[in-house]
Amino acid sequence: MMLLRSNTAHESAPHCVGVLGLGLIGRAVVESLQKRGYVPVRSQKLTWDSPPRLREELREVGDPTLGDSACEFIWCAGRAGFAATDAETSRELGTFETVLEWAESIAAKSVERQVGFSMMSSAGGLYEGQQRVDEQSPCRPCRPYGRLKLHQERRLRESPKLSQRRIFRPSSVYGWLRSDQRKGLIPTLIHNGLRNQETSFDGSFNTLRDYVWVGDVAEIVVRSLFPKHDDTPTNSTRFIASGQPSSIFQIKQLVEATIGRRLQLKFVSQASNALDTTFSANCVRDNGPLTDMSVAIRRIAADFSSNGVSLELRRPHITIKRECLT
Repeated sequence: MMLLRSNTAHESAPHCVGVLGLGLIGRAVVESLQKRGYVPVRSQKLTWDSPPRLREELREVGDPTLGDSACEFIWCAGRAGFAATDAETSRELGTFETVLEWAESIAAKSVERQVGFSMMSSAGGLYEGQQRVDEQSPCRPCRPYGRLKLHQERRLRESPKLSQRRIFRPSSVYGWLRSDQRKGLIPTLIHNGLRNQETSFDGSFNTLRDYVWVGDVAEIVVRSLFPKHDDTPTNSTRFIASGQPSSIFQIKQLVEATIGRRLQLKFVSQASNALDTTFSANCVRDNGPLTDMSVAIRRIAADFSSNGVSLELRRPHITIKRECLT
């Protein structure tokens, strides 16, 4: 967990922010907060798989706020992935509830203090296999992972002590490839392509998913903390997606055109991972302009290059047509 405080006065914005989980999204949120004048003041390692020990560690952190200043906690944690079992998701739900109870205890100390809680849910987990999803589409989780996210959302909505409750439902988030983080499809394709290594994954060439750059996810989340710059209600559920799905074949073309090398792909046919999951542009129209995938792919490839991989990046001379779903 990273605690940050603002060195500048932001009207209606929290003075203190705690980011729980410093993986792909959590680190991007911290960077976005720093751009807005927030300074890290404490880093606390937490034992996620042991709620009793986690409670002790959170008690050691104590009340991170100053007086009655507003604070916000942003849940970006979670080890469970799409393939998680019921037992794994049950443990993670317990961890989430432990952290939420800690935030609620801080809120209960003063009726004057504004304490908010934001959480990263999962649009893909909640709507797997559904197409043209919008705000009216029912959640029909197909896996324990999706059911976990649904339970977490309900638990947060039912919290009476928090002044703000924000739920974000990002689609397929991609970003940098780091050894201590879960590896996503797009950076893995780039990494293996640069090393002439084979990439094996479930699905099919035509599987459609909605991919969104991690930096855009972080900006949308942090922007919601500044009411003057964002119209997000204080108690809200928001999709973070592009509304323009891409197939694995289209991504393969973009990566190959950018790094100038052929990708070696091996498909493991599993019907459950070949389901299309797409989102209507109507439910993401308030997100603002998002990073084009070709730009993001160049960023990731350039990051590998700066870490010792020799390559000449190319600007793709192909146009990938991605349908905007309304």
